[in-house]
Amino acid sequence: MQASLKTCSLEELKKEPWRLQIQADNTAEQLRSLVLKNYHVFIQSNQCAAIVKDDLADLKEETTKIEAAIPELQKYCAEFQKEVADVVAKHGDIQFVFEHYLQLTELLEIPQLLEACIHNELFDSALDVIKFANEAFQADENAETSRNVVIDCLVREVAEMIGIMREKLLQKLREDLQLALCVRIVGYLRRLDALIEKHGAAGVGLLEYEKQLKEEFLACRNVWLSSLSRGISSSDPYQYIIQVIDIKRTSWFDLITQYSAIFGSENVDGKVDPPLCRWATATVANFIQILMKQLPKIDDFSSIATILEQSLFF
Repeated sequence: MQASLKTCSLEELKKEPWRLQIQADNTAEQLRSLVLKNYHVFIQSNQCAAIVKDDLADLKEETTKIEAAIPELQKYCAEFQKEVADVVAKHGDIQFVFEHYLQLTELLEIPQLLEACIHNELFDSALDVIKFANEAFQADENAETSRNVVIDCLVREVAEMIGIMREKLLQKLREDLQLALCVRIVGYLRRLDALIEKHGAAGVGLLEYEKQLKEEFLACRNVWLSSLSRGISSSDPYQYIIQVIDIKRTSWFDLITQYSAIFGSENVDGKVDPPLCRWATATVANFIQILMKQLPKIDDFSSIATILEQSLFF
């Protein structure tokens, strides 16, 4: 521009402002024509700006609401995560039960199976069930996990059934039994007590246990002995005593035979078997009491002599 002005003459320089004015007016006219021709573009642009402004305001408002809701959302997410963990744990338990269904069924049926065996006097099978239960429960006790509520319940039920079984065996000893069955029942008691001792706390010593078992045996058999003389009529003292002597002679012999077959006849520490000695002393004392009560009721001396003679054959 400066180079062109230097080459211009004075007249041309004087006309330059007018020429520039005309050029500026032309440019303004062109701009005006362009604006008029494209006015809708400016209107749309303005409308778009207004819409964008409104949308940005709405977006800002929604963003503020979301920011305010984030803590609560985090809380719900944490709760949901916890619930999901619980559901997963329960699902794991259900899956475990499904995978071990047969084993669990066997465990849950132990009390009912044991009860059925005891009710039907299948004592060998009952002892096998108790042994299986002890092994299963011992494995659970040895596990590092906490005790299971179901297992604890089963342990209590089995313990109750064991008590019922032992009482039933003792009740059998209070009945009229042959030697073979008597030996078998005491054998059941020994096996049952051995299983109880293994599963429970440390039991008594062998000698002390044998002493207790002998005393239980004699006490139960004594109930049977007592029942034999209950049906004898005491209206005739002589006949009553004779019948009592016959019954006691036979029953005492049977009981001592059973006792010797089960526990042996050896002396304990060079002395007579203490439980048997105490039983014999008490039984003879009871028999003497019967004689002292009934003999004064007999007037015939020969009858008294016969009774005393029969009494010497015990």
